[in-house]
Amino acid sequence: MSSRRQFTFEEKVATICRLENGDSNSVIAKEINAKPLSISTIWKNRDKIKENVSSKTPSGKRFRAANYPELDAAVFKWFQQHHSLIATCYNAN
Repeated sequence: MSSRRQFTFEEKVATICRLENGDSNSVIAKEINAKPLSISTIWKNRDKIKENVSSKTPSGKRFRAANYPELDAAVFKWFQQHHSLIATCYNAN
């Protein structure tokens, strides 16, 4: 079993707010069952976290723009066509 904990964006923002209000790392860590180092890392990355949450929909783990948007769009279009073709084949049987 892994001891790593992944935080949602809401948890990260709430942790940042609590740290800004003066709560200590160790108190927050105990309450949410995390290590104090994880809380410190969230605090260290607070500007990036706030920027991502405010500028984009926080639905994924990472926010990366495509290096080649045309290629990305073409691959996505191919995927959709391939997926519909497979679905059609399975529905025909």
